[in-house]
Amino acid sequence: MRYWLFPLIFIQCLCINAQTLNMAATIGLSISHPKDLEPFWGNEAGIKGEYMFIPNKDFYFSSALSIVNKGWNMNIFDLGGKQHKWECDVFYLEVPLYVGYKHELSNSTNIFFELGPYLAIGLWGHSRLNIGEESFNNKNVFLNDYRRIDSGGRINAGFGFRQWSWSLGYSHNIIKPTKGEWEMINPQGSSWHLNISYIF
Repeated sequence: MRYWLFPLIFIQCLCINAQTLNMAATIGLSISHPKDLEPFWGNEAGIKGEYMFIPNKDFYFSSALSIVNKGWNMNIFDLGGKQHKWECDVFYLEVPLYVGYKHELSNSTNIFFELGPYLAIGLWGHSRLNIGEESFNNKNVFLNDYRRIDSGGRINAGFGFRQWSWSLGYSHNIIKPTKGEWEMINPQGSSWHLNISYIF
């Protein structure tokens, strides 16, 4: 139950002073660049809230509740020199906390920049490796091989037009995800995020 306390607190905070809170739905791509491993293309989707410190001013506080897909690829070679791909695919419930600055270019357009830490809880994940007729599949990497908690920092910069916004983000995790038999594998690293959001 403790894993769900932080998201529940986040949802409760969204209900406070809703008159100065903007809500949005967001989707996007997440490109993982883990250390010493091949990149992984994932996706993310969720809701976000933006709270102005002072109405009609430039600085704001924002957060989100998103499902983020991360992972990695590794090339494995058998005794015959044939290459095989080992892929790990994991999903997190991620809650970032941002402080941002928004500058209006006109009544309908703006540019913004935000940064802050994030906390993520592992939901599910699996890995796949096929070598010839043999399959080495892990249907739940969080049981023994992956840590359930992830955290780090993220920055976003983007452009807004009316109810839409587009952003490019960069994040870096500070916790090594692997444990146990996977301890020698280090997928800790950075990710790029490309998102589009709609304010409702």
